[in-house]
Amino acid sequence: MTIIRNASAEEILARELERGIGDLAVLPKSAYDALQLAQTVEPSVEVVAAAANRDPVLMARLLAVANSTLYARAVPIVTAKSAFIRIGNQAARDVFYQVAYSAMLGNLPSFKHLASQTFNHGVLTSRIARSLASFVTCDAQMTFLAGLLHDVGKSRCLRILAKRCNDHPLREIVTAMNRMHAIAGSELAAAWRLPIEVVETCQYHHDPGPRVVPAVVCLANELAHVVDDDDESDDAKLSEAIERLELPASHKDALLDLGRSEQNVMNASVG
Repeated sequence: MTIIRNASAEEILARELERGIGDLAVLPKSAYDALQLAQTVEPSVEVVAAAANRDPVLMARLLAVANSTLYARAVPIVTAKSAFIRIGNQAARDVFYQVAYSAMLGNLPSFKHLASQTFNHGVLTSRIARSLASFVTCDAQMTFLAGLLHDVGKSRCLRILAKRCNDHPLREIVTAMNRMHAIAGSELAAAWRLPIEVVETCQYHHDPGPRVVPAVVCLANELAHVVDDDDESDDAKLSEAIERLELPASHKDALLDLGRSEQNVMNASVG
């Protein structure tokens, strides 16, 4: 392998991605199982309980949601069966998708904080995207999944950067990840044979053109950045995303309220 001395993190990451998809990991079995469960229209209590009993992460997340302030009752929940009954099918499906996404992000001890930020942003974006789906008449469940996984390429970038650039400044690492994660994610999603809407959203969520699901996720992504008050929030990009979906500019405040509402529900479901 040719070594470029004094290369930036972005140059190194770009070179590694150009080498092809040899670095792609197999979709983790825990992620595959959780995705299968999430895509089951009406999973039975027995199926959910059996899956949770096999997977400590799934069990822990189900119990955490069932005992959160959003659902908590006087009696604490201690079994997957009781948790599923308490939170219902839709909330349980959200948990399955989130467990799948967490498994896709993998173990990144060098960049634990960045991985955590990526996960939380994906969850918030997915919730907003599902709420937005009714505005443009597209499949809410697919939009949720695409929103959840739109930044999955960041995990691939971070794995490469952890190996090749662990002596580079964090700011440089973050810049490289942000600039290269779209193509990294689309290749990852395609290799894992995720739905084409997810593949396209990974690649085009910053510039979706006429693609409906990526355009919805683009707006959800911008709303999530704004309501979370993070460094990537950009009012001009938010306005552009609203206009792209042919929504009235006057809807902006209502859309921000929607984003804040989803953020509050998300926080309550794990609080």
